[in-house]
Amino acid sequence: MESPKVYFISDELLRKYIHGETSVPQTLYVAEALQADADVRERHLSLLREEELADRRGKEIPLERMAAASEDNLCDIQCEAFILQHFVQSEEVGRSLTETGTNTWLKEQGTPLHNMGRILEANGMTVTRRYDCTKEDLEQALARRTRLIAVVDNGMLRTGEADGVFHAVVCMGVNDYLVKLYDPAEDATIEYPTAEFLAAWACSRHYLVSATTDRLVYDPHPMDLSDVELDEDLLELTEIIAENTHEVWGLARKEEGIVWGPVNDATHNKDIVPYCDLPESEKEYDRNTAMMALKLAKKLGFRVSRYGKETCRHCGSSISVDMRFCPQCGKKLEWEDFF
Repeated sequence: MESPKVYFISDELLRKYIHGETSVPQTLYVAEALQADADVRERHLSLLREEELADRRGKEIPLERMAAASEDNLCDIQCEAFILQHFVQSEEVGRSLTETGTNTWLKEQGTPLHNMGRILEANGMTVTRRYDCTKEDLEQALARRTRLIAVVDNGMLRTGEADGVFHAVVCMGVNDYLVKLYDPAEDATIEYPTAEFLAAWACSRHYLVSATTDRLVYDPHPMDLSDVELDEDLLELTEIIAENTHEVWGLARKEEGIVWGPVNDATHNKDIVPYCDLPESEKEYDRNTAMMALKLAKKLGFRVSRYGKETCRHCGSSISVDMRFCPQCGKKLEWEDFF
């Protein structure tokens, strides 16, 4: 009986294969090994996952992560209560915590980052939420007497070793050397070296919740999506979404009693026309809205793909519902691979 062929595939060669840097003979050799050798397939899949994680690390926005490092995972709630008690002199903090709808967004595992500041909003404060903030943003906001809640990695703040647990703290002062924080886990105001705080803050993509009793001059800061690329299918989808966005807008205007007119006024709008008849500038506005929505979903870690075009869970290559075996690694595809 003929012995099975032994393939000598290093991780370095597999990495080159993944990045399309192999020669034609090397590509054929690796492809043959992937079909014949389970160990090679497993190492290939492991490297693909490693590459994907490395590519995503620092790019995705941790919107769904929880601030949850103090007792009962209530660090954000404690920060908001601290601000109301010490800076707004609110005597209704207890009512705020129970009657402002927290049960609709406060979870047992903590407070999702995108829901931080809801109690402050309910008490009349103007709240903004931003990623990618800087030390200078902290200094400028504090100079305006804006109240700040920052999200840090709990382990990184305390020991210099990240533990992946997000923690909300009130930032009360900062300079080049020290940052003054109210830490709800300690129920105390503590000073930390600024460099250590900044390192811990970076783990949340420098997420900051700002709250003030003064009305802010609105200064929009949309999330930076410049590093997000859409594949061909999604680029095609933007036009469909753009056209439907216009249809939704047109229906809303019609229901308001607004009709077409050459000049926009209380009862007329010149853009109440089919999408194809819109000026290119208006089409581009709708396209940009659609594209930014798709890019944001991808930035937040969601995957948007066309039904019937999926990714092999064994090797990461493209597959479709009419396939029974992956053309790349040769693994049999099961029904659940497509859902």
